[in-house]
Amino acid sequence: MLIFLTFVLTSEFYNQLNSLLNEDIQKTFKDFKDKQIMYFADYFPEIEYGQFHIHSYFYKLEHYNRIINNFPGEIFKYVNKASLFDKRPFEHEFFLQITQSFSLLEILIVVNQKRKNNKQSRKFKNENQDLSIIKYPHLKELHLVMAQKDYLGQFLIDTKTCLSNNVYLRTNY
Repeated sequence: MLIFLTFVLTSEFYNQLNSLLNEDIQKTFKDFKDKQIMYFADYFPEIEYGQFHIHSYFYKLEHYNRIINNFPGEIFKYVNKASLFDKRPFEHEFFLQITQSFSLLEILIVVNQKRKNNKQSRKFKNENQDLSIIKYPHLKELHLVMAQKDYLGQFLIDTKTCLSNNVYLRTNY
């Protein structure tokens, strides 16, 4: 008989010098066989803040919070609500990865005050010819209250983003 353990551990740490890197987490779980866990960490030295996520590959929760740029990707069959957080800008490819990982996404919350990179902005001005279309077929709510205005453009103006009809939008703009 096979038993699957589902667990999630998300933690934040302040005023520490990048004390928990991905390598440290990997050492902690070295005895787990067959890559049964997924982990990623990030540290923001300018604000002395870090966070890490550890979860089993059999993730069955309906929400996933505080996804960061170095999210390694995976298919999450049950997640319908996700929040994105980072101190570095989210680019087009990151949003594409999010839709591939969370195909049933209904609620998306974006928390990021950083402008997108200039290189990416130039691509947008050139009608996004080289970028894949990002589709959100099940999205019902989009929260951009704590997001830089570039992300409003990403979702509402960008011709390479396709939203479903009747999406509830929360923003400060």
